Amino acid sequence: ESPTLPAVQEIARTVLAQHGLGDIEPRVTEAVAVDLDGDGTVERVISATTAREAYTENAERGDYSFVAVESGGRIDVLNGAFFPYEPTTHPLPNLYSIGGILDVDGDGRMEVIVHYIGYEWSGDEAYRITPGRITNLFGAYTGGV
Repeated sequence: ESPTLPAVQEIARTVLAQHGLGDIEPRVTEAVAVDLDGDGTVERVISATTAREAYTENAERGDYSFVAVESGGRIDVLNGAFFPYEPTTHPLPNLYSIGGILDVDGDGRMEVIVHYIGYEWSGDEAYRITPGRITNLFGAYTGGV
C-alpha cells in the first residue's frame, strides 16, 4: 500500500513539533505503509531529514533526521537526531533512513531496520513494533570512535 503524502507529512510534522521544531516544514525522504504484524492494521514507517543532508557539516538549529512509525494513531520515533536550538558544541549529526522491513527473527512478524550514517561511522538497528511497544532487537555499527 502506498502512503499518501498528506498523511506522512502530518506524521513528520507531529514528530518535529514534539521535538521543539514545530516551525520547520518537514521533508519526508521515505515512506512505507505495511501491516507489520499481520493484524490487519497498516502501519506507516517514514524517514525525514533536513534538506541539506550533509553529515559532514556541523548541525545547525532546525536540523533533524529521524525514522518514525505510526500505528493506530500512535507515533513513535525509532531513532533520530533533533536540533531545536543552535548547538553549542558543533556536533556532526547522523542521517537516519529506512534500511529495510523484513522478518529478522523468524517469528512471522516484520521488523523495521533503521540505517544511520555519520561522519566516520554507519550502522543498522532492528526494531520490533507491537501495539504500544517498540523493542530494539539488536544493532551493529562500524567506524571510528
